[in-house]
Amino acid sequence: GRMVSLTGVRDITHYIRSEALLQESEERFKILSEATSEGIAIHDKGIVIDTNTAFCQMTGYSYLEILGKSVKDLAAPEEVEKIMKKIREQDESVYTSYALKKDGSLFPVEIIGKKIMFREKTYRVTCFKDISIAKASEERLIENEERFRSIFENAHDLIQSVDTNGKIIFVNKAWKNVLGYDDLEIKNITLFDIIHPDSMAHCQKTF
Repeated sequence: GRMVSLTGVRDITHYIRSEALLQESEERFKILSEATSEGIAIHDKGIVIDTNTAFCQMTGYSYLEILGKSVKDLAAPEEVEKIMKKIREQDESVYTSYALKKDGSLFPVEIIGKKIMFREKTYRVTCFKDISIAKASEERLIENEERFRSIFENAHDLIQSVDTNGKIIFVNKAWKNVLGYDDLEIKNITLFDIIHPDSMAHCQKTF
């Protein structure tokens, strides 16, 4: 007729230690992600679950606003399928795309994503590098090259470019019209083939 009380005791030291280590790891990641100028987002199949200040600044969203956003909200419409394909295939190669800001404007980004395990679940951490300045420089370079090519082609003077052996690299339209060579012939001649014999010695000396 006596009442007996049974008490079970479970050692949770390992659990507490694991939780402490996990928290420490999360804090370390947060510090590192905030220290970089690149945007970082952790997402679950394209839905943002965490990000850093740099990515918020890039896109114009606050931290709370960007949580729960999908790729469709943050990428140019024509880029969404390409990005989702990268996510589905767990592609970890670097590629370029266009991100969409809160105000609706687009900007070019370089992207790389990697799979991570967090609390026994698979997520993807993605880094975004704003390449607006590099892209603008590239576009200016192309514009300058096109402008130079236009001036070069439409010049009335005979213009040619040759290498150190006298091989002709390219010539302009006036050069072809005056000297009468076609593109195939130009590939098979050198500067010394079009020099008058009386000027050859001087040309070789100054070349």
